[in-house]
Amino acid sequence: MFLLHIRPGIRKREIYMDAISRIKEKGVIVLVPEISLTHELITSLRLRFGSTVSVLHSGLSERERLSEWRRLHKGDAWMVIGVRSAVFAPLRKVGLIIVDEEQDQSYKQEDGIKYNVRDVAIMRGKIEGATVILGSATPSIESFYNARKGRYQYIDLTEGHPGPLISLVDTSKERAVLSEKLRQEISERLRRKEKILLLLNRRGYSPFLLCRECGYTPRCPNCSITLTYHKVLRRGKELSGPVLHCHYCNHRTAPPLTCPDCGGINISFIGAGTERVEEEIRKLYPDVNLLRIERDLTGRRSTAQKISVQDADIILGTQMILKEYNLSPVTLGGIIWADRDLHNPDFRSAEKTFQLIAQLAGRVGTGDVIIQTSNPDNYSLRCAKDLDYTEFYMEEMRLRKELKYPPFSRLIRIIFKCGREEVLLKMAPDLKRIINRLMGYGSGFKSLDILGPAPANPYKLKGNFRWHLIVKGNDIPSLHKFTSDLIKMVKERKYKGIRSDVDVDPVKMV
Repeated sequence: MFLLHIRPGIRKREIYMDAISRIKEKGVIVLVPEISLTHELITSLRLRFGSTVSVLHSGLSERERLSEWRRLHKGDAWMVIGVRSAVFAPLRKVGLIIVDEEQDQSYKQEDGIKYNVRDVAIMRGKIEGATVILGSATPSIESFYNARKGRYQYIDLTEGHPGPLISLVDTSKERAVLSEKLRQEISERLRRKEKILLLLNRRGYSPFLLCRECGYTPRCPNCSITLTYHKVLRRGKELSGPVLHCHYCNHRTAPPLTCPDCGGINISFIGAGTERVEEEIRKLYPDVNLLRIERDLTGRRSTAQKISVQDADIILGTQMILKEYNLSPVTLGGIIWADRDLHNPDFRSAEKTFQLIAQLAGRVGTGDVIIQTSNPDNYSLRCAKDLDYTEFYMEEMRLRKELKYPPFSRLIRIIFKCGREEVLLKMAPDLKRIINRLMGYGSGFKSLDILGPAPANPYKLKGNFRWHLIVKGNDIPSLHKFTSDLIKMVKERKYKGIRSDVDVDPVKMV
């Protein structure tokens, strides 16, 4: 097992190619986190290794997937490249498995049977005696911890490569969407006819509407969240709007002209999404060639490679841009609001923030990166400013050890959901009693820590009300037995409509 740690912006492809060329008479699996990333790699691999390269991902039709599966099973192809499902490819002898961007959360299968492709790849490598390479510019905390413990062989290629100049801009006292420093840098790059990349992980025009007279905010009837206001939104192959949209259940409704509660007309747009940033940029730079890219405009991920970004002066969008587009050369990168993940109730929020900045830095090369934040003293931002992964890792590990989060424990998240809130609320006290009974004197679960039960976030999702709890511990058999016993005892109460959802080693906590 190898952890390949490369400084952001350094291409890993040639390293992977060299490793593949050393494998003789055995199969190779190359895993990437997004479908769109396969196209560039497929071209390179087929140029070097010919038609023996197979492709597996959900962008293929059923007939195409079956054809590729049969080629692999018959031995007509000895290499497969793809996303999550490719880790199960029917290669007869596997000699090498490559997991590119191993830290990416897209590797976690959230629907149906839950699994993390990185963990499956490691286990398959052990079973088949294959070499496994985990590649990343910002390794997951767990993988780096395993490397430091000697469980993985660590390959450090982070030194000797110049990176961009990263600046933190404190926006706590600025009201404009674009800070003065970012505006100045944009103007300078436009004057020099250089490309600019701006990120904001918030879709739409405004996160929510607010009646200034009574405080009313339109909310989704299926999910306990506010509706996002879009001026333009994709509906099938067409673009329509304005509309209020729920990004969880896809509920859509027309925005009110007057407040439904008080009849007032003083309705304000609160916060800014990518649409609003686009509007601000066009006011400041009316003649600029601006391209906004996000899922609400492009639709399916498989259309990513069809969008040309080469003629744009400014490219604006969400984090998907970093994963799905060839944007070089870019000399200025900016994150409009770097604090978004930091505000989430998730112990991985600082790690996600560091990774986002490092990803952007990799796209900018030796240019400049402007990070707008109201928390410039946050350790993840300070470390990201210098691309100092080791310092970030040490600080993050100190906090996780204190709170007993991975890699110092294993987690299981259990969600109980029901379409009838009254049934769930009736079950909640019983659930607490069951937990107390299981954790009682003489039980084998004393080593476990239980967080909850409590309402999940969001509390209502796609028509279901939800309560959840987190089980922490290092004794894996105890973790599994506690979860099994808890669900069994809840089922014995025969609450109608209650369903349970178990996630071992969860990636998302909300």
